[in-house]
Amino acid sequence: MAILYSQLIVEVFGAVNLALVWSLLAPAVGIGQALGPIVGYYIFVSDAGNARQHAYDSFFYICASLAALALVNLGLLMIRMA
Repeated sequence: MAILYSQLIVEVFGAVNLALVWSLLAPAVGIGQALGPIVGYYIFVSDAGNARQHAYDSFFYICASLAALALVNLGLLMIRMA
């Protein structure tokens, strides 16, 4: 996975900015990978009153919102680096 991140960073920001962008993205990726499953399970348990087929709906919407926020962040980084 780390190879894909570095390739994406080089394609989007160029090899010169690899160290800068990697240092900004690495903590966020680490937090997401560490806390994502825990938060997902907590939301699943808290939605126990819902039907089983809708138990992960709120988790999906939170993840989709975070992905959209990451896209905005990527755009802001591109504008800042230009």
